[in-house]
Amino acid sequence: MHPNKFFRNVDMLTETYAPGGVKNLLASAHPMNFLYMPINLSVYKAKIHFTAENGSYKTAEKYAVLPPSCDKNVDEWIDMYMEDYQDEKGKKLRNFGVDGIEKLGTAVLTIG
Repeated sequence: MHPNKFFRNVDMLTETYAPGGVKNLLASAHPMNFLYMPINLSVYKAKIHFTAENGSYKTAEKYAVLPPSCDKNVDEWIDMYMEDYQDEKGKKLRNFGVDGIEKLGTAVLTIG
């Protein structure tokens, strides 16, 4: 991926001082100034079930893209993100459960 496109589409969590901001500095840097570096991300599919607010039983598939460091306890991460999902949507999914988690593969994003 072209570094300019990458840095226009990400949020910087921590930055050192740079006039105009680090994000703008990196988004405008020439691609030859970046070391060719792949970023690996694990991609999962989680099958879930729940009872909706109207009382109907539903199943769904949700996808997660996580860093490889989460591979060992992916079930805990999926549970945590599903709780966040419920909070964001303002809905409480009753009888919520994860029926299965499958690793679909590893996505590779190359910057530079």
